[in-house]
Amino acid sequence: MTTARPAKATPAARKAAATRALDARTLWQLSRIGSVALAPDGRRAVCAVTSYDIDDNSSRTALWLLHTEGGAPRQLTHCGQKDGQAAWSPQGDRIAFVARREQQGHKDTSPQLYLIHPDGGEAQRASHFGPGVESFKWMPDGRRIVFAAWVWPQLKGAAAQDKQQKAWDARKETGYATSQAQYRYWDHNVPQDRVLHLLLLNTKTGAITDLFEGTAYELPRECDSNAAYDVHPGGKRLTFAHDPAATPGLGQPMALTELRLRGRGFKTLVQETAWDLAVPRYSPCGHWLAAAAAHVGRAHTAFNQLAVVDLKTHQWRALGEGWDYSVDSPLRWSADSSALYFTADERGRCHLWRHELASGQFHIAHAGGSVQGFDVATAHSQDLLLVAADSARHPTRVHAVRPGAAPLRLEHFNDRLLREVDLGEVQEVTLQGALGDAVQMWLTFPPGFNRRRKHAVTHVIHGGPYAAAGDTFPWR
Repeated sequence: MTTARPAKATPAARKAAATRALDARTLWQLSRIGSVALAPDGRRAVCAVTSYDIDDNSSRTALWLLHTEGGAPRQLTHCGQKDGQAAWSPQGDRIAFVARREQQGHKDTSPQLYLIHPDGGEAQRASHFGPGVESFKWMPDGRRIVFAAWVWPQLKGAAAQDKQQKAWDARKETGYATSQAQYRYWDHNVPQDRVLHLLLLNTKTGAITDLFEGTAYELPRECDSNAAYDVHPGGKRLTFAHDPAATPGLGQPMALTELRLRGRGFKTLVQETAWDLAVPRYSPCGHWLAAAAAHVGRAHTAFNQLAVVDLKTHQWRALGEGWDYSVDSPLRWSADSSALYFTADERGRCHLWRHELASGQFHIAHAGGSVQGFDVATAHSQDLLLVAADSARHPTRVHAVRPGAAPLRLEHFNDRLLREVDLGEVQEVTLQGALGDAVQMWLTFPPGFNRRRKHAVTHVIHGGPYAAAGDTFPWR
């Protein structure tokens, strides 16, 4: 016996079913997908999903579990206000994330690390560190976590940092005093009198060790993720990007330095005044270190190129000299260490790319819209890609991408609401500009557009060289 399937709705039928245009209330009812992460075996994934309440003027971010072979998503965390930056342990038995919660008889005054089992139960607090946790990465043993935190550099030990944090929280002054040239980044001040260090947490004992204590090293002050450092697969060393200048400042060339955890020995891997190095990433085989490198000695607006460091010879080389796009972070290796994955913009769209080290070839692994996040895992001896991407037609969606197969959609958080809304058609057109140059332009038609009558026009010019209007969902 067979069951008839309903025919797919035509574009005209879908447009007829959409009863209204997008308004502000509906926009704030849409869920926003954040960071995504794959389990080591590639069978499950976790993503952060933020929902809003326009009447309460509040938001809540929870973690959701996705199944990469299909199936309904399951909400993983329920008790937090903003649970984010989820990452699976190397063994796949726990998920760590950053949150500020009130549980276990304690209310966090700063973001802390939490651990949760993917199969059920509530999260348990793993850190009690006064200055809080900014970002983190698992160590390969699954028992320790390296994390970044804003600390007072003159203090020694976690207890002293905790005491100073309590004094800071109790102060009555609200002013900000600094003699630092770089005291602010984007929309926030750098924490007063503090620098960004890497620390090591033992999740079993709770012990915390400041890996930069007593040194002049600090992570870049504009660092807002864990892309500025990485842990070697052997677990005995890590590499981080930093400003080697005596006075750190925005826009100065970064260097890469490796730290051996036993004995805390530092070794500079790459430091050149003409090159800005960032986002280090060890290969699974442990032989290579990848990074993004900008030849700022040639031009301060130089694009990021891929670069690899041979960890045996300490020689490094830039890749893709003739490839005319800028590499974005993060970087991910293929399982066999033969290729690198990254995102890069091309003509108003942000694709996920793959670069083959042996051949030097670049090709699109998943086409945008705009790829907002991705991860890579090994499944059946092949690379499994987890891709979070949006477009002008929809907010971010999550797909599992396997070689030779169509991308598999893993969630449908916003589908019901979007079926009720007519967003209007979006077209890409090319015009002839000055000196005969081809100029790309996007046309967004209003809902209910009638080609037989005139409509009002808004002309928006958004310049570069690094930012531009593109095929992405414009929340603003």
